[in-house]
Amino acid sequence: MTKPTTADLFFAAAQPRSEPFELPGVGEVQVMELKEADVALIRKRVETESDTARRSKIFGLGLVIRSVHKDGARVFVEADIDRFAEVGNSAVERLAAAVLKVNGYGADLGN
Repeated sequence: MTKPTTADLFFAAAQPRSEPFELPGVGEVQVMELKEADVALIRKRVETESDTARRSKIFGLGLVIRSVHKDGARVFVEADIDRFAEVGNSAVERLAAAVLKVNGYGADLGN
């Protein structure tokens, strides 16, 4: 049996994880950590946006729509990015904070 390399140990420990989140109107969902390749695809989509403020919004909501799952399926789709503008800010901010935290962006829930 071959001894795992240091890199093997890192890659085994760095697998995406998830955390439960209470989504208003839905109940418990899983906020999934995205793979680096998934985040790179979101960044690539954002590059086409010229408005800096919208670019940030698209990136954050892109993380949200790909990270929130219930029963193994995504809760949100691309078309929902625009729908987030029509709901209460506090609910969106709490959800975004949970997604950012799981994905390593240092956001504290509710902050």
